[in-house]
Amino acid sequence: MSIQLQLVFAILVVEMATLTILIAPMPSNWRASLLKAISTSSLLAQAQSFFNILFALVALLFADALIKIGPLTKEHGESPHSHVSNAVHSKLFLHQRNLYLTGSTLFLGLVLNRFFAVVLDLSKQEEKMEALRKQFANSNKEFMRMMDKDKDTEKKIAELEKSLEDAERKAKDAEIILKQAKNQHDAYMSLAERYNELEKKYELRSADEGKKSK
Repeated sequence: MSIQLQLVFAILVVEMATLTILIAPMPSNWRASLLKAISTSSLLAQAQSFFNILFALVALLFADALIKIGPLTKEHGESPHSHVSNAVHSKLFLHQRNLYLTGSTLFLGLVLNRFFAVVLDLSKQEEKMEALRKQFANSNKEFMRMMDKDKDTEKKIAELEKSLEDAERKAKDAEIILKQAKNQHDAYMSLAERYNELEKKYELRSADEGKKSK
């Protein structure tokens, strides 16, 4: 196997290992941290152009193997000699192996790229959902606090209304007492005037009787 194909095989192994790590069961916060570290890594961003060159080379090897398979397949079918047929068959097998290896590498690279984008987007959506969930929880707590505050306010209003009713009732009782006191005072004053009149009449009568007896 040439150095180019060994490099392609190494890329394929790395892709399979990366995909295995991404689809492995793990806590969502671990996965989110891993994806965030990969997406924000400056080293990976700098190596993106290098990866693009590697995949371009793999695509060239794939095209080369695909182009060479056609004539070899035709030659293998038309060759009547066994030793020629075996040689052509060996070349055909090698180019088919190269085609499958490079094609699998390209296909898995595309799948891995798309899978990573989907998982990263899903992780971002989960973060947004978690933020919205926390915001909703805080809003619910604030709403409950306001409800409790309104209940306290209603309770204070009810207490004030009860106090006002008690004050009005006491004011009415005081007004009744004042009226009763005024009536008693008027009655007392009327009796006092009546007593004074009777006392004067008694004095006048006593004086008249005294004069008659002399």
